[in-house]
Amino acid sequence: MVLVGYSQGADVINKAMGNAHRSGETSLFTQVKKIVVIGDPSHQPNRAENVGGWNKLGSTNGSGASVSASIADLDALTFKDAHAGLVSSICMIGDLVCDTSSLAVPDAHTTNFGPPT
Repeated sequence: MVLVGYSQGADVINKAMGNAHRSGETSLFTQVKKIVVIGDPSHQPNRAENVGGWNKLGSTNGSGASVSASIADLDALTFKDAHAGLVSSICMIGDLVCDTSSLAVPDAHTTNFGPPT
């Protein structure tokens, strides 16, 4: 089974991972082979689950909106660390839901990729 969530759906999955860590009850995830969170509001920089780099598929240089608002479930990070390779986080460049530092992206686009469209 693969779980995939975008935006708030990703945070629902994060909450489930946090709850599993807090309770020690991980049976919900026994048949899950992969979790993919796309546009994750709980995205954090420099994490093992982050896919790509800022100039490739994803952005790993900023925090998501839930992190910025201090509502991210931090126990989800502990769950992810304990289950290395289970979760992949994809944050497209310029997606402010998962990377609030993307506010600076238009400058990078102008400098590196020509004028913004």
